[in-house]
Amino acid sequence: MSRVVLPADADTVAGALADIRHRRSYVEALVAAMETLPAPEPERYGDHDAWYLAALEDGFFRRVFVVEYRAWRSRIRDLVRDQLSGLGLDSDLWRPAEEARDAAAFVFQVRLLLADELDCELGPEVWTTLQELAAVAEAISESSRAARLELAERYPDYFSDLDVFGDGDPTGRLTLSHDLALRAFETVTAFWNAFPYRTA
Repeated sequence: MSRVVLPADADTVAGALADIRHRRSYVEALVAAMETLPAPEPERYGDHDAWYLAALEDGFFRRVFVVEYRAWRSRIRDLVRDQLSGLGLDSDLWRPAEEARDAAAFVFQVRLLLADELDCELGPEVWTTLQELAAVAEAISESSRAARLELAERYPDYFSDLDVFGDGDPTGRLTLSHDLALRAFETVTAFWNAFPYRTA
């Protein structure tokens, strides 16, 4: 049984879920506004504007991945550290997560810490999708060819063969769609929905 106990009037998990729902609704509203906004000179720039809107949306969806991963990371850090402190456990238990070399290692360390110290188990599918979110967010943040190559090897669904800028990048184009952005929201929602705790 999970050792995580949250105050009923400061339920971190419920707060996380409410924040994610709000951000997702906001993104949906912004995408709808971008897609219905009348374009200037559509008869002259119609094809160009369609491409340009897709490029703008891609950049927008990239930020969704980065923001959702960072929001999860910040909230889980605060929650775990508070729980360790409340149980009188050594704060150094958090150090391996804090010093993790990359996002994948951070997620792995959080998983171990939750299971070993807080008896907090989540299903493997939750961790698998969270690893994916972390990997995509990290590749976007790092923005290097090496990071994209590594990501393309692990998650080819995020890439298009189209070399839209003609720069000869062998990884193809990291292309984030509306559906993939929704997957980011679904990943963090699934994590918090599965998170075992009780309120007091």
